[in-house]
Amino acid sequence: MYGCENGEFLGVNGTPEHVHNACEKSLQRLGIDCIYIYYQHRVDPNVPIEDTVKAMAELVKKGKVKYLGLSECSANTLRRAYQIHPIAAVQSMVS
Repeated sequence: MYGCENGEFLGVNGTPEHVHNACEKSLQRLGIDCIYIYYQHRVDPNVPIEDTVKAMAELVKKGKVKYLGLSECSANTLRRAYQIHPIAAVQSMVS
């Protein structure tokens, strides 16, 4: 999850609190009740992926998100994340 406020990049933030707050703000901005696929666009090296994905999975259970995705993660990180909740999509940068 990226941290943004007023268009200013604040860095990568995978804390459970940020995951929930960012989702709520997105739902409000978009005027919808559920996000089809919710991505963590960069893995936060300071937060275990298990903590981030657990918070994302809570949003699925609440009906605010349907599917989870990860971007720019290693195979090991994906395996660890998938042990917490199925990951429906993975996005990788090809250079």
